[in-house]
Amino acid sequence: MKRLMLPVLAIVAATTAAPALACSPIVIDKPDQIRAAARAAYRDASAIIDGVVIGRNARGEALVRVTRVWKGDPKLRTIRLASQTSCDIGFSRKGETMPRLLLSGRDPYTAGQLENGGAASDGALYAREIELMIGRGNSRLPPGPPQRHD
Repeated sequence: MKRLMLPVLAIVAATTAAPALACSPIVIDKPDQIRAAARAAYRDASAIIDGVVIGRNARGEALVRVTRVWKGDPKLRTIRLASQTSCDIGFSRKGETMPRLLLSGRDPYTAGQLENGGAASDGALYAREIELMIGRGNSRLPPGPPQRHD
């Protein structure tokens, strides 16, 4: 029954219209579910990069210099990163770094909190699973998802 509830709740949350509220993901706290969520996020990501914020454009999108591509187009050099919903991670400080950032879409990309471990109660476990998926096997990520800095 518990296994059925998480997908059902996710579908209800995704299809329910609501006023603009802060992102409130369901917390995933079982290690096997955290690993499964990380594997699904890796599979669904259109790109995974290391990058650094170099500025913002007139639309308010972060301009990110890509320093390494782990998944996706190896020719990526500079991307636009939009924060379209309260569940997207917004980067605003020039020089802010983002290791192993999982991206959705195409330029402009988005980086969701959920896809980057925001729902995992154990961010370090989530990060290690992502590291395993990209073939490194040992995590050098901070314990948890990238944080939004306003």
